[in-house]
Amino acid sequence: MDALIASLDPDIGSSLLEYAAAKVPYPVNDKVQIVMLECGEVVDIVVNNYDTAEHPFHMHGHTFWVMSQGATHEGVYSSSSLPHDENPMRRDTVTVNGRSHVVIRFVADNRGVWLWHCHVEWHAAAGMALIFSVDVGV
Repeated sequence: MDALIASLDPDIGSSLLEYAAAKVPYPVNDKVQIVMLECGEVVDIVVNNYDTAEHPFHMHGHTFWVMSQGATHEGVYSSSSLPHDENPMRRDTVTVNGRSHVVIRFVADNRGVWLWHCHVEWHAAAGMALIFSVDVGV
């Protein structure tokens, strides 16, 4: 904990919200990134799973549409993967099957700082996560 506190900029503050408002990456660790978004922005995320294990991904603060979800061992996403354009499922959690992919779409319409992460706790702690900062400090 001391190493993290020592790396914070005293001119900005010590909270994730203060860093997001300053539009400066928060020094969470070297694996987790903050993605800055404007309110109303449409975001597509492609998750390719090169592992044989399933990864249940969860989004805080928003729901998303599952645009494409590959079956186990289907392989990584390519433009030939058929998206679910007609009436896609709306969720806040989706499982990325082993050696497969998923594509989600969401509208960043909820201001704040939101986590997108693997629900396997040690995977999230190891960096299988993103932080979305939506119009914070604007």
